[in-house]
Amino acid sequence: METMENHGMDAEFNFESALEDYLSTDFGDLEEGTIVKGEIVRVDDDNVLVDVNFKSEGQIPTAEFRDAEGNLVVKVGDRVDVFVARKNEQEGTITLSFEKAKRMQLFDQLEDVQEKNGVIKGRINHHARERCAELRVMIPHATYASYAAVDFLKDAAGADQLRIHIREGGSMEALDFVLRRGYHLALLRYAAEDDDHYIHYCARRGLKMEPVMEFEYRLLTNRDGPLAKHEVKDLAELNHYMEILHDDFQLPGEDGGDGVRWHVNDSRRIHVYERCSQFSILQQLPSAYMWASPMPQRALDQFHLVLKKCPAQRQVMRDVLVYPDHGALRSEEQAFIDLLHREASLTVK
Repeated sequence: METMENHGMDAEFNFESALEDYLSTDFGDLEEGTIVKGEIVRVDDDNVLVDVNFKSEGQIPTAEFRDAEGNLVVKVGDRVDVFVARKNEQEGTITLSFEKAKRMQLFDQLEDVQEKNGVIKGRINHHARERCAELRVMIPHATYASYAAVDFLKDAAGADQLRIHIREGGSMEALDFVLRRGYHLALLRYAAEDDDHYIHYCARRGLKMEPVMEFEYRLLTNRDGPLAKHEVKDLAELNHYMEILHDDFQLPGEDGGDGVRWHVNDSRRIHVYERCSQFSILQQLPSAYMWASPMPQRALDQFHLVLKKCPAQRQVMRDVLVYPDHGALRSEEQAFIDLLHREASLTVK
């Protein structure tokens, strides 16, 4: 949902070095723009992992290995030709494409036939006229982003084929999925004080950044509960209430100078890892609360909840969309982005 992750960053922590180490690799003499042989070492619903024998493994969306009927045409151990679209040793990523290798090989064959004044036979495939909605997106625990995803699925439901993956995760994981795992879009959530780190990191790796929302965390609680009518001026006032956390032990504040403080009372916490369960607990326990980002009014109405500003909380957060800067966006990508901005504009801030 929109609960807080560990957003405060230690002054000694090097953001870029951490992710550099995580993604580091060596590509040897692998050249961009070439077709190389690779061996399939793993196949899952999202990606096919291909070893290209240069101390590197590249992930290709599984959709590239399906036939017109949607059947997977490869298995672990198969050797395939792949096109090296991009490599970057600094970011430790390699972009491979099975479809582009096939297209380039087909073009070479067509040129050869044309030079020899030959004839090539083909078969009309009615599946070529079918519409396929394909999108892979990472979002944080944000209700408005989930609503945008649902709206997207409603619009895409009429397509002949659906190849859609919607995954929730933190910013580091989201960057990994966009840079290495073939995801089209990722919505990052981080503290405003970390903005320079992310801007520099994304710029070096060819990722475009698109701001979606800036906000401060609010108290989310039952409309009939005691906190709904109380203005919290000091976080210590919350010690007598039950806090719902999404695997997060840190709270907003300014103690320590890093924008995040530890809760002074860790004896009244409930750790819940699923969104609807969190809302249901707040709905049934008027004395419970959690920290939340802006939410759609219809979600608050559905669970009989209220978002309250908290003067004791002054940490500014940002939600920023990132995606590879490869020119024009695909129609599915642009549609999701438009829906995301629409849902963000309708949230209660």
